[in-house]
Amino acid sequence: MRKKATSDGKQIIVDKPNSLTGAYDVVDVISTSKVAKAMVPENMAVLLGEFINNMQADPIEIGIKIGSRLCRTHRYLQGQIINMLLHILRMLAAQKATDLRNERMVTMARIATEAVHNANDGFFWQADRENKV
Repeated sequence: MRKKATSDGKQIIVDKPNSLTGAYDVVDVISTSKVAKAMVPENMAVLLGEFINNMQADPIEIGIKIGSRLCRTHRYLQGQIINMLLHILRMLAAQKATDLRNERMVTMARIATEAVHNANDGFFWQADRENKV
């Protein structure tokens, strides 16, 4: 059986298994740039959730691959990505309702956001002062 189609990162290859041949048939090829331009935060949240839910690999391994790829982006974009990820982490840490499935991760998010706050004397979360959040 042939492996699934791969992507160079500039396009998303949509494929499906062919029950007759056992190979994967390409159904569509979508530009990642076009997807990104059309997205809103709600899309990104759903897309990330679906990606995590459908992962067929170790999340740590996937995180390392994504991080490695992001290291090749423009330095300004890297800063913006870190900024966005820290604010996502902060919002996850602010959850009131947790259970045994996510309690440890929410606690880790709280510890991380508190460390960022303490290291920057609260400056990093300036969006709160600007009423953006």
